[in-house]
Amino acid sequence: MVHSTGKCLRFPFYNSVLIIICRDPHPGNILLVDDGRLGLIDYGQVKHLTVKERVNYAQLIVALANDDEVEVWKAAKEFGGKSKYSKKEIQYKLLKFWNDTRSKEVTGDRNIQEFIDWVEAEDPAEDVPHALVMPGRVSFLLRAIGNAFGIDMRMAKLWEPIAIEAIKRYPEHSLDNVTEQERKERYKLRRRYSSLVTRQHVEPIPTTSIIK
Repeated sequence: MVHSTGKCLRFPFYNSVLIIICRDPHPGNILLVDDGRLGLIDYGQVKHLTVKERVNYAQLIVALANDDEVEVWKAAKEFGGKSKYSKKEIQYKLLKFWNDTRSKEVTGDRNIQEFIDWVEAEDPAEDVPHALVMPGRVSFLLRAIGNAFGIDMRMAKLWEPIAIEAIKRYPEHSLDNVTEQERKERYKLRRRYSSLVTRQHVEPIPTTSIIK
């Protein structure tokens, strides 16, 4: 059961980082096919990430899985978000909360609403990166599935192998291949245009995705 549940929780992340993000990976949208494969349905609302955004998010996941605050902060900056006081400790915990775990080490034993209220009081968000919203939602929903089976999972640990695969697939977009000057210029551009809503052409995809 644990193995099957783990496979189920990894599957939407495979779609998210390597293909496209489905916003509703709840149990009703995850099907077990007759041959044992998993199917993800309902692509009525999706988020399409650029290749750079996929690789950035993959690097964020790897950093979270290894509890590397420096690398987490570096990967997060690529998305261009901003908080009022730029408190790295607070923002690190917030990234862990949405994309990895809501353990006591992160929330301080607060419930979900108390933790969010605490973060807003300590370091209010001024600019939330659009590219981080949907992946965080997916992580949060999948942990709820794990909780239904009594499994308290760290999503970053579970997703790390897939994130590494994404980084290897697109090495030219790795942060390791970006100079500090290029990183600063990217950050300025994202800050400047982050409030604009852009429309991207997304190639049609099947309504059902299957993974072995």
